[in-house]
Amino acid sequence: MTGPAWLAGALAAVMLAMAGYCASRLVAAHRWRRPAERDVDTAHVFMGVAMAGMLVPELNPLASTAWVVIFSLTAAWFGGQVLRGLRGRDPGGHRPAHPLPHLLASGAMLYMLLAATKAGPPAGAPMTMGGGAGDPGHLATLTLLFVLALLVYVVLTTDRLAALRPAAEPASAAEPASPAQAASPAQAASPAQAASPAEAASPGLAATARGAARWFGPRRAQDGRADVAAAAAPDRRPISPRLAACCEIAMGITMGYVLILML
Repeated sequence: MTGPAWLAGALAAVMLAMAGYCASRLVAAHRWRRPAERDVDTAHVFMGVAMAGMLVPELNPLASTAWVVIFSLTAAWFGGQVLRGLRGRDPGGHRPAHPLPHLLASGAMLYMLLAATKAGPPAGAPMTMGGGAGDPGHLATLTLLFVLALLVYVVLTTDRLAALRPAAEPASAAEPASPAQAASPAQAASPAQAASPAEAASPGLAATARGAARWFGPRRAQDGRADVAAAAAPDRRPISPRLAACCEIAMGITMGYVLILML
């Protein structure tokens, strides 16, 4: 079974755009020293290019055997992450928070590539995928299991989109104050904000004192060393977590579509 050519072309364009975006995330994370799941982004670059080649064979830059080797390595990598997580070991670095979905995606890619290699390229078809009535029943069952697993992952990822935000995003201004702050507003102010009796008697003097503290406070007294340290410190906010989740959703939908064509 094959789908319409226009849909294959549209999905291939989405996959190439996703691969380009994930490649830019790798460059930005290195240049800006931002936290990122580099192994996930690298795998998504390969997956995007390979999926585009499955949908439109003219876009495929590598042979099927090369893709099989690549996704065997990614499956082994994420499989090792899953095993270390089950054993309670933290390998450090940029380990994905949930490696199991990425193991699923790598396994689905490997399954589709092996099926395509076994079936061979049909003449004139818009994609080189196996499938059809000649496949054994257990292969059709495995295909359906992959489709259902990817569907569940897409639904769960979509559900948590609203909860994803950069780690340093400020809290809402409408957030209620803590009980300690509500009980003692005077104690919530910092020492630099506390006014002396003389400042309370003269608003102009208070404004002058605050301006002097702003320009000649501790940070200026250190000749800008605190500013330099703050500029040199890495930004701990993750890069566009919602866009990264959208890439995973697009990947899951496209994989599910290709797997359905194999039935």
